[in-house]
Amino acid sequence: MYNRKLITAAADVPVTLTEARDHLRITDTLEDTLITTLTKTAVEYVENRLNRKLITQTWEIYMDEFPTEEEIELPFAPLASITHLKYYDTSGVLQTVASSAYSVDINSTPGRISPVYGTVWESARFIPTAITARFVAGYGAAADVPEGIKQAMKMLISQFYEY
Repeated sequence: MYNRKLITAAADVPVTLTEARDHLRITDTLEDTLITTLTKTAVEYVENRLNRKLITQTWEIYMDEFPTEEEIELPFAPLASITHLKYYDTSGVLQTVASSAYSVDINSTPGRISPVYGTVWESARFIPTAITARFVAGYGAAADVPEGIKQAMKMLISQFYEY
């Protein structure tokens, strides 16, 4: 396994305050702070339950060595892109793997990074967090999140509000 770190958080939430208020049939703004908190809680719950990121965000994973099975599985779907893949070589010098040296599978869940056909990963120094992969995950903007997920979030917000 590996460690992961959020680099750039989502800029928005899939369900707006107005949408949540409408779903709850609340017409005033007295409980906006509570509804906003419940919305963020619903986002976190759904993302953790589905192992997906809803709105585009940037993450890094850290590994001590390249995987022996050749592919690096990324923890969150949907994978949008790889920003960079870096490692410390056997001399302890930080190197960036050329994007032409690996292939990216954004269609699988989880997304994967593999060395191009017929090659293997470079030799990395065996130290903690010797390899860093920065990637972007998420459906895109709030409008790109599937409606079924948004509806499930509204139902969660409603349940959280009631109890």
